[in-house]
Amino acid sequence: MIVRATATAEVDDGLDRRRLAVVLSFATSLRWPVTATLLVIAVMLWRFVPGWVAISWLVTGIAVRELRANRLHALAADDTLPIKDKLRRVMWWDVPLGLSHGSAALFMAVMDPTFDALLTMILVSLAAGAVSTSAVVLRLYMIYAGCVFIPTATMWLLAGTPLSVSVALLILMFAAVQFKFANQNAQVFEESYRIRVENEELVRQLAEARDVAEAANRAKSRFLAVASHDLRQPLHALTLHSGLLAQDPHAAEAPLIAREISSAIRSLGQLLDSLLDISKLDAGVVVAERRPIQLKRLITNLVHTHRPQAVEKGLELRFECPADAVVTTDPMLIERLLRNLIDNALKYTERGEVCVLAEAEGPSFKVSVRDTGRGIPVEVQGRVFEEFYQVDNAGRDRASGLGLGLAIVARLAVLLGLPVTLESEPGRGTTVSLMMPRALTVADEEPVDILPDTGLQGVKVLFIDDEEPVRRAMRHVLRRFGCDAVEAASSDEALERTRGFVPELVLADCRLGDGDNGIVAVARLRERWPALPALLISGDTDAERLLEAERSGLPLLHKPVTLERLRAAMSSALGQPAGFRSPADAAEPTGPAPPSPPCAR
Repeated sequence: MIVRATATAEVDDGLDRRRLAVVLSFATSLRWPVTATLLVIAVMLWRFVPGWVAISWLVTGIAVRELRANRLHALAADDTLPIKDKLRRVMWWDVPLGLSHGSAALFMAVMDPTFDALLTMILVSLAAGAVSTSAVVLRLYMIYAGCVFIPTATMWLLAGTPLSVSVALLILMFAAVQFKFANQNAQVFEESYRIRVENEELVRQLAEARDVAEAANRAKSRFLAVASHDLRQPLHALTLHSGLLAQDPHAAEAPLIAREISSAIRSLGQLLDSLLDISKLDAGVVVAERRPIQLKRLITNLVHTHRPQAVEKGLELRFECPADAVVTTDPMLIERLLRNLIDNALKYTERGEVCVLAEAEGPSFKVSVRDTGRGIPVEVQGRVFEEFYQVDNAGRDRASGLGLGLAIVARLAVLLGLPVTLESEPGRGTTVSLMMPRALTVADEEPVDILPDTGLQGVKVLFIDDEEPVRRAMRHVLRRFGCDAVEAASSDEALERTRGFVPELVLADCRLGDGDNGIVAVARLRERWPALPALLISGDTDAERLLEAERSGLPLLHKPVTLERLRAAMSSALGQPAGFRSPADAAEPTGPAPPSPPCAR
């Protein structure tokens, strides 16, 4: 409401400034026409009054007009006065201007009727012409026109003849019509100005939208180019190593090649997982579920998890957090956010330490991740939260990471409503901080048990995927799990293959051929078996696809899926203990962790 009121006041002030500019423009441009008109009136008066009287009236009229014009220029140039005060003062200057012109009607007392009529026509024309020059400020016109029309009509009325009275009434009627025209003129001027302002604002918004769209298009092109490069690198290594292994599977270096293939697959998985995280956050399918959590417990487990990485690089990884620190946030999302910050700090610190510090600040806790790394130049600090941007890694060295960690941090911070600040100095390190609200209630300290694995032997599984290589790989996996599996390439084929086979679990790819999809396939199968457990498996990161899967209510696995994750998801869908639990899947970090010495401040 305050912003809208401010914008309205700015438009009103702009309108008043435009009104003043129009009045000033006519005051300057009509100097000589008005002077010529006054001169004609003075010549007419010369026959009926002494010459000095006619000259005095002419000089007075010109002097008042010039003084008014000069005063208008001075008011327009004065930046200390509010615009409304300027218009108010302009109105007062129209009183002497109108009286100097309208006073000519007083000479009708000594003029003959013919010249009275001629003078009346001139004075009425001056008042009528002011509609186009002064009516942008209605009161300004009414002051001037009143000072002209009223003396003229009064002089005709005082003559006392039926004709003169009729003329007086006609003058007043004409004045009323002119006042109506002036009012309409003022309204049209105001409406046209406001429409122009609205059009300018629309043009500005369109220009901004165009710039945003162009920037987004450039960012998308850069994103796709870099993502394509980073995806092709491990794929290239995977292709070469698998080719070697296919040519000679019993070669002496086969175990080494297998390890290299596993490494390339891990790299692909990390990149795809990060791309999926960004897609899910942009699609809005991730919903923050805030609750009280123990901040020290969270930080302790994160530091414990990252300590081997720090030891490997010869770095100190420290933390300091009050024992009673309880904040309200989504435990899984904040864990991912802090994990990315710590991982990023360790990655770009060559010597010294990384410190995680939590300290109370009013109604919040300020959580900072500080490092003694290379630092970030001021001119690029605004870009480090962009996708794939990495300082001093133009060659895309994968040893320096993917460049997606801070992009995910930025999105998570927006989702959680946590302001993030970055302070950095080249050669002295970087500090990334966020403010987390204190919790009003105590965090739940119940531990989360990690249950042992349960086998899937004998489970009847229907697997649906339109890609033969994927079905072939899944066939081997399900056989290894001990499952009794049937496969299909479409929902129609799935219905056909289950005529003599009653599945206990369905694994369906999201996107099938010919417009078919796994959600439809599961829905059709559940017409036969309403309580049939099902999982979706997808390699699609399109926002609409993710939202569609979210709305279906079916659990979703994202390709590539490791054996452990697949086994855990299948067990969970069947109502069995999962047997697998990654730290990122935990609602809150659990398990003991050794304490860490406080940060060196």
